[in-house]
Amino acid sequence: MNTEIKKSKQGLILDIKGKFTIDFVDQLKREVVALLNEKTKSVTVTFGSISSIDVAGIQLLQSIKKTCTSKKIPFKIEGTVSNELMPLLSNAGFDNTLNSNI
Repeated sequence: MNTEIKKSKQGLILDIKGKFTIDFVDQLKREVVALLNEKTKSVTVTFGSISSIDVAGIQLLQSIKKTCTSKKIPFKIEGTVSNELMPLLSNAGFDNTLNSNI
């Protein structure tokens, strides 16, 4: 996984590329939790060229979304989601969170 975390005046951007699986989500979770404890205006997750996602990746997305909801921080997912990944994200409840190019 090659994930870039960008912090700007508009909020936090997580640009996820490659594998978003159990092998890679633990470190990302620690970094994101620390940043969400700071004052953040919004969180945007972008799927650059994600090749695979497993339950751990989906759980991390759910956790970030839940934390954002409880803190009243806008949360959205952007980017191109492959036909193979779309049903997984949709079944996990992200249909209304997914934006452009889907």
